[in-house]
Amino acid sequence: MASNPTYPPELLEAMLSFASAALDRPAGNAVIVDAKDATGPEKAALAEFKALGILIAPMAPPTPTTWEVDVPKLRDWYANKNAVATVDQSDDGQAVNLDTDGPVPPRAFRFQGQDFSGLTPTAWRLVDALWRCKNRTASFKELSVPVFQNELLDLTAVKDHTKFANRFFRRHSIAYHVTTDARTKYVSVVDGLPKEPPKPKRKRKTRR
Repeated sequence: MASNPTYPPELLEAMLSFASAALDRPAGNAVIVDAKDATGPEKAALAEFKALGILIAPMAPPTPTTWEVDVPKLRDWYANKNAVATVDQSDDGQAVNLDTDGPVPPRAFRFQGQDFSGLTPTAWRLVDALWRCKNRTASFKELSVPVFQNELLDLTAVKDHTKFANRFFRRHSIAYHVTTDARTKYVSVVDGLPKEPPKPKRKRKTRR
């Protein structure tokens, strides 16, 4: 069995970002990429996908920089991203494998080898973005546009989608949950089942 390629962290991050965005398109739609404005890691990521046969030339490309995405191949690559080796950022520079568990497009989560579907689109983007961050933690500012498409992100919006993600994890007994720190404005995915939400207190009927 061939070994998984080793990617520098910056390249792997660009490849994962591209795959996540491409696979979030509606099913059945052709995904066309114009590489004309790609720079730096984006250009390197596209070159790697071309080498993997994931980016293919359309039958009649409108420009030499336009490519079509082989969606099934990209989905397979992304689903197996957790088996792709990346370079550890520690001083020893040893290659490490990413976790087996993790988000799987379009809106699933893999836990202990089984895929569970049903995350809402925004909750999936939130978990996917956090999963790829150092310590699975990111600030509101880092998540505002790529996840929520909203530069003026507030605590209520974050908590709403955190609640959707945790409800999903709890329903499927997946031992992770999303936490929000209102003081520091950071969001994290941490180990452990989400706690049951407190039940609303019933109002006592007053006797007349």
